[in-house]
Amino acid sequence: MVDPDAVRSLWRVEQLYDAHRRVAAAGATIVVSASGEGEKPVRIAALAPYRMHWVGGADDLATFRGDHFFDLERVAAKETLFRHREFFTGHLAAPILAQFGDAIRGNFNVFDSCLKAVAEQAHR
Repeated sequence: MVDPDAVRSLWRVEQLYDAHRRVAAAGATIVVSASGEGEKPVRIAALAPYRMHWVGGADDLATFRGDHFFDLERVAAKETLFRHREFFTGHLAAPILAQFGDAIRGNFNVFDSCLKAVAEQAHR
């Protein structure tokens, strides 16, 4: 089991919850942080009770853009499917992913594990 407190400096799991509490509509900007990447502003493109889509990347999104999706789907009583994915576009996407793709995937895996631990603990 992953200890969420041990990795808060890597991914702040509660940002996902805070965004739902604080953001009333799509178009708002939140700040996310990840290990080695510092804080990054992202724009909420879509926000619904079980889905969040944010967009971030370079100042010129045509150069490098990441569309990040979080989806929750109830599949059975006390069972939820969590989908977490990001799509990168722009002419810098391939070289950035070639250099940092493993680190990005690692950060996402830690985030997912922490979110799972927090959710499971909240429902015990």
